[in-house]
Amino acid sequence: MDVRLVMFKPGGERVAIRLVKPITVIGRGTDCDLELPLAGISRRHCQISLDDDQVEVMDLASSNGTYVNGGRVEKWNLAIGDKLRVGTTTFTVQIDGVPREILPDKAPLPQTSADQAAQGPSQSGNEETAVEADALAALAQSHAEEDVEESVEALEEMSGEPRNKTKQDP
Repeated sequence: MDVRLVMFKPGGERVAIRLVKPITVIGRGTDCDLELPLAGISRRHCQISLDDDQVEVMDLASSNGTYVNGGRVEKWNLAIGDKLRVGTTTFTVQIDGVPREILPDKAPLPQTSADQAAQGPSQSGNEETAVEADALAALAQSHAEEDVEESVEALEEMSGEPRNKTKQDP
């Protein structure tokens, strides 16, 4: 089973992240499989488990919750085309190439008060800052290419600060 999380950069560019491990942890922590250093994302936010013909997401007691198709979930079996929201980022679930056509979401997502506080007064809706969006795209692209070292270097260049720790592929 080929499972991908598809997201769009603010400019509309599509990024697909292929899940290859039986369990993928998503969060802003450097020990996560998919590191998303964005506002509203917990250090260990959620995990996605691949088991035979099932794809399950489980919230890991995150502060802002994990959402599927607009509803907050603790544990959920993901289906083709489901919208998975982690922090301010929305992914569309693609399984074995279906759905073929995925378009960027136009509708704003529901926001928690923690999302609003983390974003500050200059941002609204589900938009990330330009630096966060670029960081997310760089991390997602390198994850898709299985080249974590370059994504850390790209993140360092964007933030101007060196990261203490790099992830190692097994």
